[in-house]
Amino acid sequence: MKRDTNSTDPPPQLPAAVIALGRALRPTLAKVSATLRTPPPAGGEVATIASVERCLSRLANACGDVVAKVEELGQALAAGGEESAIYRAVGAFEAHLQVLQDGYAEVLAWGGTKRARRGRDLLAEVHRDILTQIKDWIEEIVETVDDPLDALKRRGLPTKGEVKLTIALTLHPPPELEQLMRWAGKNATPQGGGIGFWGIVAGTVLGIGIADLLFLEDE
Repeated sequence: MKRDTNSTDPPPQLPAAVIALGRALRPTLAKVSATLRTPPPAGGEVATIASVERCLSRLANACGDVVAKVEELGQALAAGGEESAIYRAVGAFEAHLQVLQDGYAEVLAWGGTKRARRGRDLLAEVHRDILTQIKDWIEEIVETVDDPLDALKRRGLPTKGEVKLTIALTLHPPPELEQLMRWAGKNATPQGGGIGFWGIVAGTVLGIGIADLLFLEDE
């Protein structure tokens, strides 16, 4: 939504680093949105307890890496980094986000028996939920940079004076995760074992101010 040009509110002034962040994240937003729209491929491996555990472990590690890179983005913004520094931080973030996207595409291609496909579908939904949470966060940043005045109004924040707006990424455990755990337990073999490693990521809450935006009233 574009700012109403007839509004009497003064145009907000954003720090250059924040403007660079919005610009740098726009292609990232397009890529992850395209991944979520892509129809599933065919011809992948059969979903097994071992393949689910392997892919879920990779997902957990990738989520941890994404969280770390978001923290680095926050640090770059807090330091008032130059545009090149912001782009480098976004590039590192996008590289780890790509691991999540690749994992999602891989899982969608799996085949197998009806029972195996149930595990595949649940794992795909776990991937999709995490990617959607991250996509929504990126989208909020981009939209805020595009129209900061509208972002303030939607949040019920003042539109004059100096205002601090925090856009935080909070990763919630996908609702399908519990169903996937039950599937794994039901289908596990004596050599299989459970899926107990997700706890390192499932409770992660990233509460840093990734975009501490200063809106300054024109003098």
